Parts: sequence; structure tokens; C-alpha cells
Amino acid sequence: MQSLCFDMKKILISFLLPITLLLGACSEYKKGKGALQYKIVHNQNSPAIGKLAVVFLSYTEATESGTVLSSTATFDPRPIEVYATRPQFEGDLQDAFQYLSEGDSAIVKVSMDSIKRFNHSVQLAKDTSKYMVYTLKINRVFNQEGKNDTTFLPRVEAYKRAELLRQQAIEDNKIKHFLAVKKLNYKTTASGLWYPADLKTTNNTGKALYVSYVISSLDGKVYETNVLKTAQAGGIYRPYKIYQARKMTPGQGHFAGFEEAITLLQKGAKTKVIIPSKLAYGARGDNTDMPPFTPLLCEFELLNQ
Repeated sequence: MQSLCFDMKKILISFLLPITLLLGACSEYKKGKGALQYKIVHNQNSPAIGKLAVVFLSYTEATESGTVLSSTATFDPRPIEVYATRPQFEGDLQDAFQYLSEGDSAIVKVSMDSIKRFNHSVQLAKDTSKYMVYTLKINRVFNQEGKNDTTFLPRVEAYKRAELLRQQAIEDNKIKHFLAVKKLNYKTTASGLWYPADLKTTNNTGKALYVSYVISSLDGKVYETNVLKTAQAGGIYRPYKIYQARKMTPGQGHFAGFEEAITLLQKGAKTKVIIPSKLAYGARGDNTDMPPFTPLLCEFELLNQ
């Protein structure tokens, strides 16, 4: 695994501060396999990550010059699930797992030249950094106790179920944190939809409306839109889809929060609302890359047609 993901282009300064503190916590790197370098910022002294383990971790992936490519340090933080498996090359990030254990925090440097042999993204091709730098927090490790460990998968699944319940419990706090950081004055409808406190509302129940929309995460990852430029910029453009304002009538099949939002807006209005997962995709997500219990930031414009 030479790279975790490359979706995020920018990270707020407030999330970068903990990374800076970690980088300064100790100065000496140890040498691992190949060109790998690592240093343990916090050592929990737990059993090491074994072969074929399932690891749940939080991370930030950045070039040596400081450009953040992806991170779980977001408005909707979620540890990711990683399998400890065979490295793609000597000195891969996978090689660092043998030095780490549950509860550890570490900084790992992986050769950028080695990564570029397997990842041909334009963004990486232009980068001149010698290393990719990963700031890791190992949240939970499930080691397989032999080939016949019948408890292995049930233990992993039980943890994932508990994590989903935790995400559900803290969703409202994520929304309130987002509003506080962005200094937005929002209020809620009776159902829980968040909208600007100064928005002039109406009631469009049963009316045909022409709507442009962008549905994204609190961190700006676009999930769905009918705006061409936004789809292209967000990497979700599909040539078979028609990108233009859609004629919609509330009550005809959209998810509850979407319908409630367009029911509130006056024609010509353009605004952003926050739709909690209970009014959107709930515990199932959208079966692609939207996790369960994801609050949605939605931008709507009702056209005068």
C-alpha cells in the first residue's frame, strides 16, 4: 500500500496543528526496510501488528514539503480499516506496521520515487519531495491467532458495529463543530434540518420546481450534483448524465432532507443547508463512498422557471 487515498486537496489549519506538534515531538528517525524511516511519537507497548492483521487507524498523508493529500483529521473524522498484507515494494508503508502496535502514534517516511512506480497520478508526478510522510495513530489492532482462529472475523465485525454506533452518537456534535468553526448562524426545523437563520422560507409542497444542487460531505467531498463544472472539479463527472437544473416536485422520491430543503426555499434563492443522516442515507450510507451516518452539506438553487 503505497498510498491511502488522494481525495483531499486542502485541510484546515486547525487540523494541521496537531501534526506540527507531533513532528516536533522527537527528532531522530529509525531506519526500516529499504528507504523507510519511522519514529514512534507515543509507544503504547502493546503487542505488535502481526501478519494478516486488521488495523483501524487515523492518518494524515502529506508530501515532505507539507502538502496534505489526504487525512482523517476532518469535520467528520473516521478511522479507516487497513489490512496488514504483503508490501508492494521494500520500504512500503506496510513495512512500518511491524514496528507499531495498538495505541501507538508514529511518523513514517516512504520513498516518493518508490511510490511513483505504482501511483501515476499527475499530482505526484509534479511533486519533487523525496518522501511521502504519514502521521499515524493506531486505534485498534486485531491480530489473527493462527489459521484456525474462528474468533477473528467476529471480533472485527463487533468492533465495526460499535464504531458505527459511536459515529451515530457524535453526529450532532460534528455538525455543531462545523458551524462553530465556519462561524455560521443556523437553526433547525422540527425534523432536524439545519438552515441559515436569516433565510426567508416558504412552502413549496406539491409545486414543480427547477433545482440545481450539490450534495457533499462537511469537508467538501462531492457525492452528487447536477452542475457540470462542480461534477468535473469533484471527480464525479459521468458522460451519460445530463447536467442541468432538474424539474422536481417534493414528495416524489427524493430523500427526506432533500425534499424538505427545496420545500422551504423561495424561487431565485440559493443557500446551503446541513442534512443529518437520519434525513438522508442513515445507517447504510449510499453504498459507494459515503460512510454510514454521514451528515450532508447541500447547496440548493431554485431557478425562476
